[in-house]
Amino acid sequence: MTEKAFNSKPAFWRMCVIIGVAALLGFSVGILVRSEAWSEKDINSPLVYGQWNSFPRTINPKYAGSEGVIARSQNGKVVAGVFTHSGKYSYTFPFDEFAFVTSGSVTIRVKGRASFTLTEGDFVFFPKGTSADFVAGENYANVAVL
Repeated sequence: MTEKAFNSKPAFWRMCVIIGVAALLGFSVGILVRSEAWSEKDINSPLVYGQWNSFPRTINPKYAGSEGVIARSQNGKVVAGVFTHSGKYSYTFPFDEFAFVTSGSVTIRVKGRASFTLTEGDFVFFPKGTSADFVAGENYANVAVL
């Protein structure tokens, strides 16, 4: 091994350490910012748990399915809900949404992108303003945080 090659390895590892520390600091700042967004009341709000399909839902004919609120933060900024849908529909997200498929499947085509299919156990994040077309299978359901 040449001296030049040997000396470049410490530089590589120093760069890895610098990147790692920067990532850790960014993550820590993210936690602090997120923590400040929650009030003390949110920390002490009632614990909610159970099977995704055990929460009450109301019929939503627009999406040939149902929807229900599982939990809502006391400041009203975060909502977890359960949704069942079937058939074809389009939707533009008025807020960021994270969804986890709890049963069935759905094929999604985000405007300007190729379509993809999600099945039980898959998740997706839709940034605010995303427009998409959906084709939901017969037993499609998801739990979403919005």
